[in-house]
Amino acid sequence: MTEINIRISEQSFQTLIGLLKEKTGLNLDYYRRTFILRRLKARMIRKKFSDLKEYNSFLLSNQEELKKFKDGFTIKYTYFFRDWDVYATFQNILLKCLNVEDIKKYIEELRPACNNIDKLRKKRKEMIEKEIVNAPSLFNNLKKLSIYQLISNSRKVKKPLTIWSCACATGEEPYSLAMLLDNLARTFPIINNNYQIVASDIDKLAISDAKNGIYSTEKLRNVPNIYEQRYFTQTRRSFEMLHAISSEIKDKVTFLNEDITKIHNYPWKFDIIFCRNLLIYFDIQNRKKFIRTIEKQLKEGGLLFLGKTETIFQEGTSLEIIDPIHHIYIKKN
Repeated sequence: MTEINIRISEQSFQTLIGLLKEKTGLNLDYYRRTFILRRLKARMIRKKFSDLKEYNSFLLSNQEELKKFKDGFTIKYTYFFRDWDVYATFQNILLKCLNVEDIKKYIEELRPACNNIDKLRKKRKEMIEKEIVNAPSLFNNLKKLSIYQLISNSRKVKKPLTIWSCACATGEEPYSLAMLLDNLARTFPIINNNYQIVASDIDKLAISDAKNGIYSTEKLRNVPNIYEQRYFTQTRRSFEMLHAISSEIKDKVTFLNEDITKIHNYPWKFDIIFCRNLLIYFDIQNRKKFIRTIEKQLKEGGLLFLGKTETIFQEGTSLEIIDPIHHIYIKKN
C-alpha cells in the first residue's frame, strides 16, 4: 500500500483529532497539518488501512496502537549536550555575569570527548568557538539580563536562578544544564544550590525514563570526559552497557508531565527557558500562540533559547533576538 491509496476525508480527520485529545490528552491543534498527515499515513500503511474512518475505529479499540500513534508526536531524538556550542554559550553568559574574563579554559573543559564535535569539520569547529567567545551582541546586553541582576545582587537577594527545559523528552537537556551548573559551582560557590531546573514533557513514559536516569552509550557521545567520570556510573543490562546519572544531578531537576500547549503548572517565572526543536512542528498561527505562552513564563530580562532552525517572526512580542547564531532571545523591559 502507498500514500496514493489512502483516503482521508475532512470529517474523519477532525474525528481523529478529537479522539486523540479525548483519549490521550494530545492537542494536535498546534501541529502543522502536513506533519500530522505524514505521521498518520505512516501508521495507516503499517497497519494496512486505506480508509481513515476504518483506522479511527481500530484506533479506538486498540490501546497499543493508540500509544504508538501518540509516540509518533513526541520528540525523543536527543542526547546530552546536543548542539554543544549552545551550552558553551550559556556557560559563557554565566561566566561573564561573574566577571570572568578568561573563558577559553572553561570552553575547553566543556568540549565533548569525541574528536569530531557533532561530526562537524575542523574549520567549522574553530568558527563555532570563535563565535562563542566573542558573541558581541549577546554580551553587550549583559546588564539587561535577569540572571545578571541575580548574580550581582546575590548577597542581598536570596532568589534562585530559575530554568525551564520545555519539551524535555527523556531528560538529557535538563540534566546537561544541571551538570554544567554543578561543575561551575565547584569554582564559583555563589552558584552552588542557588538554581532551580524544571523540565516538562507530555509523554509520561519519557518523564519516567528521565526520572530513572539510565542512558545508552550513544546518548553520552557529546559528554565531556570530566563530566562522564564525575556524574555517571556504568551499569549492565543483559548484554548492553548503560550509564546511570548520579543522584546528585537527578535531585537538581524537577520533572513535570504536562501538555505545555495548554498550561504550565509551575508557579515561578523563569530566568532561562530552553525550548529547542519544538516550534518546527507547529503551524504558524499556533506557533505565535505558543510563543505568547512562553513569553508570559519568562521574566523581564530573561533568555529564551530556541532550536537552530527556529526563529520568531511576529510583531507585538517583547522578545528580541540578541544572538542570531544560537537563536537566543531576551524579553525586553
